[in-house]
Amino acid sequence: LSDSNKRFIVYSELGFLSITAKVKLTASYLFEGYRSFFPVNADEVDTVLNDRQVITER
Repeated sequence: LSDSNKRFIVYSELGFLSITAKVKLTASYLFEGYRSFFPVNADEVDTVLNDRQVITER
């Protein structure tokens, strides 16, 4: 790999990380809103989200 290729890979990874961070922030923001509407199912939704997070982090 040339230096410019390495640099491009680093930048694209940083861009990808910031996108996933934004998605996670948006998702958690929406989830908090969802929770306030449906407090009864909060624990159930929590479990589903935690399962999904484990899968994506693997």
